[in-house]
Formats: sequence, structure tokens, C-alpha cells
Amino acid sequence: ATYLLYNSHAKARLRWYKPKTTTLHFTFGSAVMSDFVKNWLHFAEKAGLQPYLVGASDASLQGLCDVHRISSAALDPRLDVWTYKEKEQSNGEVYEMKSDWNYF
Repeated sequence: ATYLLYNSHAKARLRWYKPKTTTLHFTFGSAVMSDFVKNWLHFAEKAGLQPYLVGASDASLQGLCDVHRISSAALDPRLDVWTYKEKEQSNGEVYEMKSDWNYF
């Protein structure tokens, strides 16, 4: 099982690559770091780096990637990132990606 949630753009672009023979160019960030992510993407495109993937650490950056058709992945909110085990779920409980990292 994987705990990565790929957006539709990542699924469409990455499915043609063979993992064992492919270098995946990767960066990550949150919405407050979106300028840095956009800068990285600009230079990745300019250098012709393919494929690339953005790790979205909050829902806002994941949404931004969707809007701009950027391949991205986020961690499934059911994963406890401290223990690497799936969180216990009560009957009918739904997990959502709610984190939003902001400067105050």
C-alpha cells in the first residue's frame, strides 16, 4: 500500500516512466513556500528536467498544483507520520488533508 496521494497530473505524466531506470526530480513545500516552489519549477522546466514531482505538505499547495497542472503528491492523512502506521479510525470517521502552514 502507498500513502502518497498523487494528483491527476502526476498520475497521467508519471505512469509512462519505469521507476528503476528513471530519476525523479523532486521538491516539496507548503503554500507559504509557493514562490520557492514556482522558482524551482521554472528552472526545472528551463533545464528540461523530466519527470518532476512536487511534494505538497498542505492542502493549499496541493490545490495550487492542481490549478496550474503541476504533478504533485501529498501524504495520505490516515498515515501517522511519527509512527509510519495507519491511524486508528472510528466507524464512519473520514480523514481529510486540513493542514495549512502559514506565517503569522
